[in-house]
Amino acid sequence: MDKKVKKFEKYLQKCIDTQEVVKIYRDVTDGESDLYGYIVDKSDDFLVIHNENEFLLDGYTIIRKDQFDYIRCDEYDETIRIINEGEGLNKKVGLKKPLKLNSWKSIFKQLKKNDYHVTVECEYMKNPTFTIGPIIKVGDRSVEITYFDATGKLDKKPTKIKYKDISQVRFATRYTKVFKKYVFK
Repeated sequence: MDKKVKKFEKYLQKCIDTQEVVKIYRDVTDGESDLYGYIVDKSDDFLVIHNENEFLLDGYTIIRKDQFDYIRCDEYDETIRIINEGEGLNKKVGLKKPLKLNSWKSIFKQLKKNDYHVTVECEYMKNPTFTIGPIIKVGDRSVEITYFDATGKLDKKPTKIKYKDISQVRFATRYTKVFKKYVFK
């Protein structure tokens, strides 16, 4: 386990146990890659965050534990947590079905089985990529996703993404659920 990850291990568990609202700072790009919400699960290698945005829960993000700089939980975040409690959001925090967070392969197998459309980002590549769509095939070293654009048009051929390149996966977001509901009938 990475030294940095080890340093945060007890704190990560405390955040899960107490339903703290946190901001997770990531060094991928300035501000755009930071995550905000509730840490709802972890393994030796992965974190699952229930995304919070302006007093609404919006799906989940999975990142590798070695791909964040630090976690903020201060008076600002505590205020948001109190408001969210008042709005009843805290009762909705968590995964509906637990995920086996052993590897990207095990994660994608479960997401595919549960018919989630996902967004996959490879932010650390020289030319970062963003892929959104249904999971078509889960292999030993890669996953295949059929990309769709903002008009709902699917690519003819799935995009193959190597697990080693993945920096984050989102699922059950409002955007993917609404597109799936109206475009993928």
